[in-house]
Amino acid sequence: MTEHDPTGRDQHEPGAKLDAGKPRPALVLGGFVHALKAVTEVGTFGAAKYTDNGWRTVPDGPQRYTDAMLRHWLADPGGLSSDPDSGLAHAAHLAWNALARLELMLAEKRKLQAMLGEALGQSNAERAERSRRRAPDAGLGPLPTRELADRLPKLGQIDWSRVGPLL
Repeated sequence: MTEHDPTGRDQHEPGAKLDAGKPRPALVLGGFVHALKAVTEVGTFGAAKYTDNGWRTVPDGPQRYTDAMLRHWLADPGGLSSDPDSGLAHAAHLAWNALARLELMLAEKRKLQAMLGEALGQSNAERAERSRRRAPDAGLGPLPTRELADRLPKLGQIDWSRVGPLL
């Protein structure tokens, strides 16, 4: 993506800001203030009940948080009734579990991409450039057959059953 000013100003012109097409977090953080506060209350309740950020190390986390998310949806599809354990809205619990699930899935994707890049001999800079450009094959470059064959054993360390849905 080529950076440009949404008003058409040249980048060296006073008042130019090259932010056209970039993510606008204020739309989420400012637009969902009350919902995010409710999700924050769920996170705080969970941290007091368990540990701060302990959810990051729950075995098989994405599946378990999917199940928890769906339990809250089934408990109250409208989402306005309260969870009996916390007294907080089921919808807030559902949203927290969805965020935990997404965060764990994205972390797993980054881990798998790094392992694959290492196995194929990509440097951190090449992986960062490929990620920045979001091109599926950018930065890999051709590998000689013998070099590729030498690196294939490292690919055995990757849980390939998890790669498809994450990429």
